[in-house]
Amino acid sequence: MARRMENDEQGYDDRRFEGQVRQDLLCSICHGVLRNPRTCHNKEHPFCLSCITQHLRNSHTCPECREHLTPETLKDPPRFLKNILSELKIKCEYNARGCPGCVLLGNLQNHVDRCGFAPVMCGNEGCGTVVNKRDKENHERDLCQFRIPKCHDCRDIKGGQAEIKVQIIEIERKQDQIKENVDGMKAKHDEMKAKITGVERKVVQIKVRQD
Repeated sequence: MARRMENDEQGYDDRRFEGQVRQDLLCSICHGVLRNPRTCHNKEHPFCLSCITQHLRNSHTCPECREHLTPETLKDPPRFLKNILSELKIKCEYNARGCPGCVLLGNLQNHVDRCGFAPVMCGNEGCGTVVNKRDKENHERDLCQFRIPKCHDCRDIKGGQAEIKVQIIEIERKQDQIKENVDGMKAKHDEMKAKITGVERKVVQIKVRQD
């Protein structure tokens, strides 16, 4: 049988199952293991609901027996077929992400809903990294480059950072004031130095006249 890409509507890829799956449990349209099966109303040929619904948009006959068939005349599968399907063992949807789970098909959705290998996105602003659900907390707290640092008592230090920023602005303001004061003192010093130089020049002139 040719391999195909599995999607969330067509049948399950038979490679996910433990052991070989019986041919009568495969959808004749997508060739996957029956997902949400429905049957034709006369001979009970089974199909995935999505597959047969798509088929009936362009045709009004059963793909197997060619008898008249519409979405309204589709039937639920016999109980024995549901029971056989539910007892098949299937790998988790997140097997490729590392999940080792192999569960009964009837319990698959419950397992998937709780699976720690499900992909989730990091919640830290600016990150966007996709990690396994079970690793999300550790990634956000310890590994993410966009994580918010925590102090020893686990409170965010954002408030402390804001306070430090205010203090830095105040220090810079005081530095500007000091610079202005220094510039003023330097100007006064230069003025005083000029006056002293003038006085010294006059003293020299007086001494020259006396001589």
